[in-house]
Amino acid sequence: MIEDMVKDFGAEILYELRRYQPEAFEHLSDIVEHTLMPYIQKNLLRGTSEGLYREGISREIFVTTYFKLLRSILEFENLNWEQTLITLAQSHRIILQGVLSPKGIRM
Repeated sequence: MIEDMVKDFGAEILYELRRYQPEAFEHLSDIVEHTLMPYIQKNLLRGTSEGLYREGISREIFVTTYFKLLRSILEFENLNWEQTLITLAQSHRIILQGVLSPKGIRM
């Protein structure tokens, strides 16, 4: 879901927002912090109870780390947009393999 959202935004929009519309970029950051992060935490809680995620994962630490990683990928200036999307896909693969249980990976 996050990958699709990032693809739809595009590098130029994120750059323009951050540079020329810092209030709008801050609003986007608030949406991430107050809407997306709690949503992913709830998803982790539900998925853990269903056996889809590994036990013992701190939801707060995981979600915070995930969004810091996402932000660092999106803001890394040496990558073009195609490289950014490839890096994002690979980081998602690594992250999901680390948090999904064998049952979750099979799904």
